[in-house]
Amino acid sequence: MKLPRTCLVIATIVMFIPAEWTAADITDFTNWHLLQAPSDPAFTTMATPAQATLSAANSPVNPGTLIGYTSIDGTTAASSTAGYVFDIDADFTIAIDFNVSFNAANGALVFVFGVGENRNGSNSAGALFVTDDGIIFPFIPNYQGVAVSAGVQAPLQDTGLAATLNGSLFVEYDATSGDVTLGASNVPGAGTPAGTTTFAGVQNEWTDKPLLASFFMRSEAITIFAPNGWAGGEATAAFSNFRVLEGQARAIPEPGSFCLTGLLALTLLSRHRRRR
Repeated sequence: MKLPRTCLVIATIVMFIPAEWTAADITDFTNWHLLQAPSDPAFTTMATPAQATLSAANSPVNPGTLIGYTSIDGTTAASSTAGYVFDIDADFTIAIDFNVSFNAANGALVFVFGVGENRNGSNSAGALFVTDDGIIFPFIPNYQGVAVSAGVQAPLQDTGLAATLNGSLFVEYDATSGDVTLGASNVPGAGTPAGTTTFAGVQNEWTDKPLLASFFMRSEAITIFAPNGWAGGEATAAFSNFRVLEGQARAIPEPGSFCLTGLLALTLLSRHRRRR
C-alpha cells in the first residue's frame, strides 16, 4: 500500500530528530560536556552513561588547571545548543556520588560540585573538598568539606568526609529566597546531606540566568603545604549517580521547539501544494 505524501513527510521529520532530543537524560554522563581550563595532558577524562571518571597522571599540573564536566555545551544557557539547565523560578535539589582514590599522591587537588550561570565560574556556588598527598586537608577544626560562593568559604562540618574519600555532594536552591544550600555526606546514594552551609539570598546577587550544573577536579596551591598544586602520583575521581531530588532540569534545545518547527514546515508545504 502506498502511503500518502503527507505521512511520508511526517515520517521523514521524525526520523531526523536527533536522538539526544528524544532519549537524552541529565543523569546520563555521556550527555554532559567536557570542561577544561586549560587543557593539560596529565588531566584526562572518560564518561559512560553511568559514570564520569577524572584522572590525574604522574606529572605536575599548574595550580588552577581543572578538568570536569558541565551540563551545557556553551558558556551560558543562552549560548548553548545542547545540554540541561535549571530555571531560577523553581526550587531544585541535586546530588552526585563520588569515589576518589590515590596512588603515591604528591600535591593538592580540589574536587567540586556546584551550580552557576556560566562555565567560567562566576556567579556560582559549590560544595568541595581538598586533598593533600591523598588525604583530606584540615583547613579548620572539624573540617569535613567546604562551601564556596563569590570567594567566601564556609565549613561543611560533621559530614564524615574526613574518614573516607567517597560519598555524596549536594546543591539545593530555593527560588523564593535565592538561598543556595551546599552539603555533603560520606554515604554514596544519600538522600540528604550530613552537613550543610547556606548562602542566604546569594542568587539575588547574580544576573537571573538559568543555572548549569558542573563537577570538576582542579590542581590547587595550598600555601606552604602544596604551593605548586598537583606534583605527581596518580589520582582517580569517579563521579556517578547524578540525581535530581527535587525540581526538574530543562533540556536545551527544548524538544517542543523542534515539534513547532516541524509543524510549521508541514503547514508551509501544505500551502505550497494548494497554490499548485
